[in-house]
Amino acid sequence: FENRYMHDGVMRDARADIATYFNVNREVAALAEKYIETGDTVIVHDYHFIPLASHLPPGVPIGYFHHTPMLNADLLETLDRDQQKFFQRLYENFYHYDFVGLQTKNDVAALHSVIGKTGSLREVDFFQTQPFSYGPAANGRLTQFGAFPVAGNAPKYTKLAREFEGTKQVLD
Repeated sequence: FENRYMHDGVMRDARADIATYFNVNREVAALAEKYIETGDTVIVHDYHFIPLASHLPPGVPIGYFHHTPMLNADLLETLDRDQQKFFQRLYENFYHYDFVGLQTKNDVAALHSVIGKTGSLREVDFFQTQPFSYGPAANGRLTQFGAFPVAGNAPKYTKLAREFEGTKQVLD
């Protein structure tokens, strides 16, 4: 990485920003852990918190959903070696989740290609159909990946919200 860059008229240090990103995830996990009870499942959303699961207690089921398009391996090849190492370190955090959901099959394929390119854990068939899984990883989790488009069905969700308003019932 270029160590220094200008942002909003302020000179920044990229390595310090990356360290802050990982430290914030550690701190958020420590705060969240206070509220996690036996039988809970934790669901994490988006790239801001990719490293979060690596800091949560073992034995807690953890899912992750990625709402934005996924970087693919072709783009990864255009980055310098330090940037590639950052993405490898970042994407290795997916193995701390039980499940990783993405918007489209293309996003699943893109993540699949990046995981294969970074050499994380082990190589797999790039043409394997989704959903795919790796593992079990060193942490004992078997991470499953799949495409689950999030479509806005406001009338359906409004109706469900009204039906369950004031209850503690959980839908399967």
